[in-house]
Amino acid sequence: MVIIRTFTGQTDIMSKVNFETLFPDKRNEYTEPLKQIQAVQLRILKIVDYICQKNDIQYWLDSGTLLGAVRHKGFIPWDDDIDIVMTRENYTKFKKVQNQLPNDLFYQSRDSDPKYKYTWDKVRDRKSTGLEFFETAKPEKYHLGLYIDIFIHDYTNHPQVYTAFKRFLFCRYDNKWIKVLMKLFRHPLVGLIGKTNIIKIVNRLVRNNLNTCQYLVQSVDDHFIEYFDKKSVFPLKKMQFEDAEFPVPHDCHSYLTKMYGDYMKLPPEEDRHGHLDSVDVNRRCKRDYELNY
Repeated sequence: MVIIRTFTGQTDIMSKVNFETLFPDKRNEYTEPLKQIQAVQLRILKIVDYICQKNDIQYWLDSGTLLGAVRHKGFIPWDDDIDIVMTRENYTKFKKVQNQLPNDLFYQSRDSDPKYKYTWDKVRDRKSTGLEFFETAKPEKYHLGLYIDIFIHDYTNHPQVYTAFKRFLFCRYDNKWIKVLMKLFRHPLVGLIGKTNIIKIVNRLVRNNLNTCQYLVQSVDDHFIEYFDKKSVFPLKKMQFEDAEFPVPHDCHSYLTKMYGDYMKLPPEEDRHGHLDSVDVNRRCKRDYELNY
């Protein structure tokens, strides 16, 4: 029996899921650091997948994780993170059952870890510490265990307008001169109206009913700007990733082409690197001792 602890400190002793047996921790079966990291992350994904299936929650592999499934049937050989996506209502459902995670995992959001600075959530391993390159010089004061990312997709019938607002809000322009010019306009405008109010305006372009919208768009709170025709995503299907199968978009080719162009072409060797700079797979994050969850 696994005792699951909630954020209020209460325990749920009704769960009989033994995650240690169902999905054993294999990090120390490997000697190569990257393989150890991937073992931790794959276990997190399997546990999240189990909870999602148990609670009828849809999600799918995204970004480099989806690319890895299609191109390598697992991790991109040099990758050290896992990304998944949920629609807004499925994300809301998952947050309500996050207490079903075992004690050695931590659901990180701005609610559970107030010093956490990102707008998407993570599920963290509580036995490890992993710093990304920008966190090494000055470690952040939020939980830094190894993780998988959970992103949110909303819906709209006006993806170009929505994307234009997001480009402006986050200054996401390829041309550096356009980027500089837009920053000159953006800063005083955001200062006058307020970033929160602009996000509210942009959110009016987003509807909560998938049945009445044609496109999925990444949450306005994060800086990613891609959008996808829902026909390329649903119905979801299963695809091999390492030694298991996980949900992926219905038309992976269209989805990945939208994100990467010629996604089957390997990048130059100098661009083959992960996100993490400093990792100890067996050292508990200092912040974990401060969180009473």
